[in-house]
Amino acid sequence: IGGSPESKGVLEDLARKYGFEQKLASVRKIAASPLDFASKKDGLIEALLTVGQRVIEEDGADTLIGYGGIECIGRLRAELGVPIISPVQVPVLMEETLVRQNLSQSKVAHPTPSDLERIKTLQLKYE
Repeated sequence: IGGSPESKGVLEDLARKYGFEQKLASVRKIAASPLDFASKKDGLIEALLTVGQRVIEEDGADTLIGYGGIECIGRLRAELGVPIISPVQVPVLMEETLVRQNLSQSKVAHPTPSDLERIKTLQLKYE
C-alpha cells in the first residue's frame, strides 16, 4: 500500500521480475505524493488504514509493505493486526546487521581498486 498511484505498474512489474508475482495479493495506492507524507498532510494515515483494511479483507493479504514515516508505519502496525514491512526501516536494519557481523561484499567480485590512494584524494565537486 502507498502513495503515488503512478507507481502501481512499476511495483507490479518488479514483483513479476523478481518472481514474487504469485505471492503478491495486490498493489493499492492512495492519491498522495512523497511531499504530502513529508509535510504530514492531514488524512494520509487514515487513508492508508482504509486501503490496508481493504487489502487484507478483499485481496487476502497477510503482510503489507507500508508507506510513510515511522509514525505512519507504527500506526498501521497497531491498527491493522498484520505484519507491516517498512521500506525505510528494513534497509537500515539490514545494513546494521551486516556491519555488526563485520560482513561486506565479496573481495573477489569487488576487489580493492588498484588506484585507491588516488581515489581517496579526489575532491567532491558538489560539497
